[in-house]
Amino acid sequence: MKNREKENFQGFSVALCCKGTAVLRTGGMDYAVKPGCVMVQVMNGSAAALSGSPDYMQKAVSVSLDTILDFPSPVDIDIINLAIRYPVSEPDEDRWGRLMGYYDLLGRQESCANNMYRKEISRSILYALILEICDLFRSMAEESADMPKPKQET
Repeated sequence: MKNREKENFQGFSVALCCKGTAVLRTGGMDYAVKPGCVMVQVMNGSAAALSGSPDYMQKAVSVSLDTILDFPSPVDIDIINLAIRYPVSEPDEDRWGRLMGYYDLLGRQESCANNMYRKEISRSILYALILEICDLFRSMAEESADMPKPKQET
């Protein structure tokens, strides 16, 4: 991708730290990254890895805002503000396992060159991953009382 295209790209990068450690600077703040951390970065924002251990390994995927807006039902658009507020998080083991599962499924699906529905299946898995990230942010925001809780139906 050309530098100009990178500069104009609007979307998100979602990465899972699988091994090693790093320091990420975004929004003028430094964040420690270790195995089990999820990093979500708004791609038109400024983020930089300041340092990383030699054994650092991550799984990452980038998604354009256009792709997110084309998903079948609305994704929580507050994800942009929440990604800026919480660029690095540590989900519980259950959620971590689900996130890793989505990445593994995406990787296996992308390698299925003979599947005529590969693109649609990958898009569905990506949609599920984004919804899981939205739920992670929603639960973090509710814990910190940054967002109103949904009303209970009677």
